[in-house]
Amino acid sequence: RARLRQFPSLVNCCTIDWFNQWPPEALQSVASSFFQDIPDPEATPEVIEGMIQMCVEIHQSVAQKCKVYLAELGRHNYVTPKSYLELLSIFTTLIGKKKQELKVAKTRMKSGLDKLLRTAEDVAKMQEELELARPLLAEAAKDTLVTMEQIEVDTAVAEETRNDVQAEEMKAKVKAQTAQAIADDAQKDLAEALPALDAALASLRNLNKNDVTENNTNSLTVQMSKQKRLAYKIQFKLEVVKYAKEHGNRAAERHFGPPPTEKMIREWRKQEDQLQKLDKTKHTLRGHAAKWPQSEMDMKEWITHHRNMGFSISTKMIIFEAKRIAVEKGIKDFTGSSSWCYRFMRRSGLAMHTKTRIAQKMPQEYESKILSFHNFVIAARNKDDFPMDQIGNMDEVPLTFDVPSNKTVDVKGAKTITVKTSGHEKTHYTAVLSCCANGTKLPPMLIFKRKTFPKDVIPRGIVVHVHEKGWMDENGMKVWIEKVWSKCPGGLLKKPALLVLDQFRAHISESTKNRFKEVKTHLAVIPGGLTSQLQPLDVSINKPFKVFMREEWNKWMAAGNHDLTPTGRMKRPTITQVCEWVKTSWQSVKEEIVVRSFKKCGISNALDGTEDNIIYEDSEERDISD
Repeated sequence: RARLRQFPSLVNCCTIDWFNQWPPEALQSVASSFFQDIPDPEATPEVIEGMIQMCVEIHQSVAQKCKVYLAELGRHNYVTPKSYLELLSIFTTLIGKKKQELKVAKTRMKSGLDKLLRTAEDVAKMQEELELARPLLAEAAKDTLVTMEQIEVDTAVAEETRNDVQAEEMKAKVKAQTAQAIADDAQKDLAEALPALDAALASLRNLNKNDVTENNTNSLTVQMSKQKRLAYKIQFKLEVVKYAKEHGNRAAERHFGPPPTEKMIREWRKQEDQLQKLDKTKHTLRGHAAKWPQSEMDMKEWITHHRNMGFSISTKMIIFEAKRIAVEKGIKDFTGSSSWCYRFMRRSGLAMHTKTRIAQKMPQEYESKILSFHNFVIAARNKDDFPMDQIGNMDEVPLTFDVPSNKTVDVKGAKTITVKTSGHEKTHYTAVLSCCANGTKLPPMLIFKRKTFPKDVIPRGIVVHVHEKGWMDENGMKVWIEKVWSKCPGGLLKKPALLVLDQFRAHISESTKNRFKEVKTHLAVIPGGLTSQLQPLDVSINKPFKVFMREEWNKWMAAGNHDLTPTGRMKRPTITQVCEWVKTSWQSVKEEIVVRSFKKCGISNALDGTEDNIIYEDSEERDISD
């Protein structure tokens, strides 16, 4: 009071606000108004009522403690309504903050659980794919082992061949040296004989009619002696041998030749007993005798047995079997060359028999149509600049379950040539082959004549389709575009491409054209009747492919142990076996043949004209079937 009197302005300029204590009803009402604004859909009326009572209890308990604090320590601590409002404000703010934290944590947990669930699904899917791929991986590993073993075998064969070549090279060098020595001796003898020849010519010029004595003998011996021949009948050989016995070999050479030479006369004298037993009008004993007669007899029996069974025999099969017999008999110097095979066939009275074939009839004005097609292809290439791997050709090749050969080795003069099959040489299916100008061979698609998809195991790298007639239609073209053409290099990126097709109806239908437009593929349609000139697959590729198919079928037929029907007939090859044949045969076609065929058709030649000469080369590829 004394202090206030010293400073009267403190009283004059201040206003004292007296805050009376709120009753519990007021505290509950204020807290209720605060809590009604909390956006919490999970809060029930019972929960809100409990929070209100808690706040009221806190405020009242603090007021009671302030009184105890004043009584014990003598100091004031005021609890005003402002303190209560701050308590409510802090409480509501804290509730909102915690709710936000819980919401964020809930969102994060939900997101994490979703990712865990998706990850679990992906892991399960990948596990299924892994299980499905496990047999393929095992098959690939098995194929790798087989390939490695084959490489080892081929390496050993190559090393043996290299050694043989080196040995032959050394022999050739020795023979070359010998030949050079003979040539030097001959040149020396020629130099010595030239003066004598000049003298003889001078004497000949000095001869007159009186110096010449005619010899009018008409004997067979004199006539034959004047003929310079490399083949002699047995009658002539016997006369020479008789003369040589009486006068000597050199005298016989001077009388009848040369030729025959003294060496030939010595050989004929050794063969006199054999010559006496043979037909005197024939040319015999001209070639070399068989080096391995017993092996050739076994070989002839093998051929006769297989021909009696109706199997087709090619020269390759003869060489393969002869090598097997040589290994079995321990013959080490037998090479089994093509020349040996033909000599063996000549000695054994065997010949190659074949069928005739009808050539395709060319349309009128075909040259102008070919030129028009070439101009179209060149214009398309100049416009879009297609790379070689984006220029392709597709064609359907009709095949049968039995692929008997048109050629077989049999006895000369045979009138009826039979070839044994399983009876399904007319049960056909279609192989859809496709390739690119850079030599790439796309996976083959096989179309079988059936309504349901086969249950057989389909090898990897083969696409199978079914059709009631076993042929291509618009649905088949859709499958081929999706599973083959779209999967080729550049297909997934939809790079512009050029595809050469013939005028088959399914190739040029509107639906097929629209599908090709979707994958940015331009079509070059071959004019009718000109596929033999403009379709790469027909020009050079289909023929070796069918030859390899025939070899696979021959191996299957020769292997034996075929399944039989209840009536005892041989069952046809399974779809799995046919797919393997097609896969192996298609892989055996060389890439250079594919590249050459496109150039032969004038499709992938250099645009500057430097490769145009390939078009006019002989299109007949080397026949590898024999």
